[in-house]
Amino acid sequence: MPRRPARLVVLSGVALLAACATNRPRASKHDARGTIVTAQDLHGGGERSLLDIVARRLPNMQVLRTAECPDIYLRGRSTVETPSNPSIYVDGQHAANTCVLEMLSATDVAQVEVYPFGVASRPGYPADPNGLILIFMMHGARADSTP
Repeated sequence: MPRRPARLVVLSGVALLAACATNRPRASKHDARGTIVTAQDLHGGGERSLLDIVARRLPNMQVLRTAECPDIYLRGRSTVETPSNPSIYVDGQHAANTCVLEMLSATDVAQVEVYPFGVASRPGYPADPNGLILIFMMHGARADSTP
């Protein structure tokens, strides 16, 4: 009988871990340095904005809503009191701020690539220590093109 309580403890621990585990959907593809969110992932989400869908698929991404554009942290917040928003490119064009992620409709986007360490696996995008988010629109440049 001493084995029975040990088995219950193990099963309880497994059940607790399963209950605490996040049920966030994962992006469909992972690169060694980044995550690719495909059109299927983007169009299947019931969320309202592109930012909501991407944040939901990247568990380490933090979004802080502000009065202006949201603050986005791909690798956590730094101790320095300056914004650490990633560089965002839409069809190869550098976006001025993070508001573009709330303004774009996910149904118009073909693919989103997120590189938390700021180095894209495709040429043509300068590295950024705060990360890179590359957005490819359905009507714009193909997802395999460079800027």
